[in-house]
Amino acid sequence: MIATHMAVLRTRAVAHSRAPLFLDTAYVYASVNTRDQWRDAALRWEAYLAAERRRLVTTEFVLTEIADGLANLRFRTQAVQIIAALQASGLVQIFPASPRLFAAALDLYRSRAVKEWGLTDCSS
Repeated sequence: MIATHMAVLRTRAVAHSRAPLFLDTAYVYASVNTRDQWRDAALRWEAYLAAERRRLVTTEFVLTEIADGLANLRFRTQAVQIIAALQASGLVQIFPASPRLFAAALDLYRSRAVKEWGLTDCSS
């Protein structure tokens, strides 16, 4: 489960040998929800990330999306724990939800009318 990778994320040693991977909500949702169709893939990724100590990048918009998507009482405590672990990790870089990033995301959202991307996706 994602708790294993979250334990690794709490450490301060960072693997700099490879480019960081983007942490998106689909991975977190599948790691938490045992009924998610991507659960098995998420668990394989979790094992890989933990073994390789891969650095991750994400945005505060994604953290918001994680909290929103896991707001159900069944998942809420886990959402809070996951976000706290990500914020405390030396392996995760979180880009702030700045007005500049929001404006850039909104521009991309506006310009990609044929895509079904959410505003959070555009901010990533």
